[in-house]
Amino acid sequence: MKSYIRDRVRACVKCQRGKIFQHTKALLGTFSKPDARFSHIHLDFIGRLPFSEAKQYCLTIKDRFTTWSEAIPTSDMSSDTIEQALVNGWKSRLGTPVTITTDNGRNVESTLFCELTNISFSHRIHSAAYHPQSNGMTETLHRHL
Repeated sequence: MKSYIRDRVRACVKCQRGKIFQHTKALLGTFSKPDARFSHIHLDFIGRLPFSEAKQYCLTIKDRFTTWSEAIPTSDMSSDTIEQALVNGWKSRLGTPVTITTDNGRNVESTLFCELTNISFSHRIHSAAYHPQSNGMTETLHRHL
């Protein structure tokens, strides 16, 4: 009976025209391939990990062009810690990125992190809220760690 009703409704033109679509699906967006190494990076945190030298979080950074990955151990997830880890652990060796992709966490939405990206002339891209696959490069890195 259920299959009969389903087939009947699918065949009915009036039923299909009156059907209300609950979910409108947007096209999937993709990042364009950067033209230089270390110009587009993805940032995220992994943690709470077991303590090791008073560090319990890792700032994970992955380059989009070369897929070079780094995990910088930190004691907390504050924006001040991100700034220090990014400047001392990434920018001092590999240069300032043109584009930084982050999630919508409070630590990367702070005024300090916004000032840091403005001073270094970096463009920020936010991943979709409650959708970790939109920053999949770092999520894949977290699986491997």
